[in-house]
Amino acid sequence: MKKLIFMIKKAVKRNSAITNLIRRIIEARTNVTKRKMADYFCENYRDLFEKYNALPATSTEDAGENGKAYPVWVCWFQGEESMPETIRMCYNSLLKNAGGRKVHLITLDNYSGFADIPEHIREKNRKGILSHTYLSEVLRACLLSKYGGLYIDATVYVSGELPSFDGMPFWTGKWNNGGKFARSKPFVEFLSYCLPGNILWCFLRDLSFDFWEKHDKLIDYHFFEVAIRCACEKIGAVRDMIDKVPATQQGIFDLYSLANLEYDPQKYGALCKEVRFHKLTYKEDFRKETKGGKTTFYGHLYQMYEKNQPPISVG
Repeated sequence: MKKLIFMIKKAVKRNSAITNLIRRIIEARTNVTKRKMADYFCENYRDLFEKYNALPATSTEDAGENGKAYPVWVCWFQGEESMPETIRMCYNSLLKNAGGRKVHLITLDNYSGFADIPEHIREKNRKGILSHTYLSEVLRACLLSKYGGLYIDATVYVSGELPSFDGMPFWTGKWNNGGKFARSKPFVEFLSYCLPGNILWCFLRDLSFDFWEKHDKLIDYHFFEVAIRCACEKIGAVRDMIDKVPATQQGIFDLYSLANLEYDPQKYGALCKEVRFHKLTYKEDFRKETKGGKTTFYGHLYQMYEKNQPPISVG
């Protein structure tokens, strides 16, 4: 479904009227299925919500030290050798800007050594019932609840050194790209930091384990987004924790919008000054040069982080 939506948006993006119509249709359908999933969670997981509502948020006692030396998690199940160009470029940018922190590349071959995922979930993944996409969501919850650290999606390009989360027990990508976006996306699932034992990620882990034991398919593919919204409504400590994260940065998607345009060093420098994380995609074939033979923004990134790169060393 995600790939279909992406292809439709790409095909009609030059026609604003068609684009807006399709967007409204997709949003209406998505809102209905999200509501169904939210209702299901609230009705069938009352005990789990009550359990976590009675728990305090993660302690901030070790937030200072852990905020400097945290582990970094990135997942590409197919492994380093099978990374598409954009994924490899993003990964190289992450390694360069890790600031000495341990970067763990999680693959199908090594994930069981890090995460305690139940056999029923592994079995459904082997049979194709549970896709790699949803396995990676379960894995994310397991890693962050157990070890803490920063989980970053493989399609995120990093343009500056990773932040030091001194004194912060929790952080998420929470950008204010205008009031509508800020209200509708208070939590960006593909980029999150926490201390071990974080209440939200422990809740998401337990919810995922139970849900996939009882089901073979989703009501809606926005599983974590809906679950997080429900947690904010039902668990006071989660709501307070997310509310404390400031929505101050803008432009996480700006580099994607500029990718095929002629590279402008001043514009690139200004963007990277505001934002160090930039969401891209490997599903689109970006151009390295304009029709006039000029280097594009994507071409500039390619020259820095992909072209003639030595073999990647994985921790």
